[in-house]
Amino acid sequence: MTSCSKPAQEIRISNAAFMYGNSVSQEVEFSLQGQYNRTKNSFKGSLTLAEQYRFDPVLFSPGSGLVTYKGSDRKVIGQILFDSADLKVSLEITDPELYKQLTSLDDAQDSPLIISAPAANREEAEAITMELKGSRSSGLPSE
Repeated sequence: MTSCSKPAQEIRISNAAFMYGNSVSQEVEFSLQGQYNRTKNSFKGSLTLAEQYRFDPVLFSPGSGLVTYKGSDRKVIGQILFDSADLKVSLEITDPELYKQLTSLDDAQDSPLIISAPAANREEAEAITMELKGSRSSGLPSE
């Protein structure tokens, strides 16, 4: 267990996640690695989805946008909810290009695409998303 007196926490999440939406329901590989700063309520590290989409660096504060940079170009991948104590994540993909790559569907407006971890099926993924929405995703343990 990590002491509350340490401002930084090493985050290493690498497990199966579940991706779902109106037209999609499948397992997907998910990896999030980096440093979570409890004082600033912020994360800096890398994200890998489906073993082929890697974003480094990624930055976020729970409940806000997950941002990545390629050179000086800034891109918001989606909205992220995160529990630093239980290492639960829910990411709604809002970037149209990534949405299309992950689903082979053209229009991201038809249905939200959500990836939740750790989850082995849609029921678990939806439960994690609802739990994190309920805890307001402060990055602190849910009570």
